Amino acid sequence: PDALANARKSIEAILFLEEVAGRRGFPARSYIRKGDPMPGGGEWHWTKDGQYYWKADTSSDEIVGHFFIFSIAYDLLPDEPLKRKIADTCQRVMDHIIDHGYYLVDLDGKPTTWGYWSPESLKVNPDERALNSMQLLSFLKTAAHITGSPRYADEYKKVAWDLKYADLLTHVAESRMELNYSDEELAMLPYYCIFQYEQDPALLNAYRRGLDGWWKNIQREDNPLWTFIYLTGEPDARVDLAGAVRTLYRMPMDTIDWTVINSHR
Repeated sequence: PDALANARKSIEAILFLEEVAGRRGFPARSYIRKGDPMPGGGEWHWTKDGQYYWKADTSSDEIVGHFFIFSIAYDLLPDEPLKRKIADTCQRVMDHIIDHGYYLVDLDGKPTTWGYWSPESLKVNPDERALNSMQLLSFLKTAAHITGSPRYADEYKKVAWDLKYADLLTHVAESRMELNYSDEELAMLPYYCIFQYEQDPALLNAYRRGLDGWWKNIQREDNPLWTFIYLTGEPDARVDLAGAVRTLYRMPMDTIDWTVINSHR
């Protein structure tokens, strides 16, 4: 019961991000209540009623997190009203991205700094080509699963085959100048959703090739979550499962921020 209550509270907070920004389909990056300590940096706006201060310039990072959470919460939580709310929010966010030509468009009518998945944007940003191609396909597949709307299934096929995103996502090594941990997270979370719902052998083959491209760098980390997600896509792969489990066991359960002072050195 406690875990279920925490899950409900968490998903409600996530869903509120799409409400607080004042334009449905565009989730805020973050928000605080009136009277909370004021943040520094970033683009912030007050709600019309002056009760919330929310952060704009939402990035692909947030959209990846939203769809990952939509997927898990929709599939696992038992509450039908909450499932409907998740589906409605998922639909509005996906419609926003499609209707704006695969961009996340801020209040000023311009794409946010990192909210882009269009062919034009990926052409001039080759470093993001493989990653963002896969992200858009994952968003569409997840939206199709959650909402049941044929719009997303049709758009998914168009993006995969007509726009050739199913091929672009396989060229991880050729398109990226560098790899970092945040990009690995932005790859693995959408791959989790993809492998929950995709059954087409041709697309699964493309996704596995793309996943393997990321795994070449990730496997040395012994990251338990990435290892387990990798195995959802490549269930017969030989991985250091013992290493991943060792990392999991060694993670501290407390959330204390222990101070480290090295000045004596």
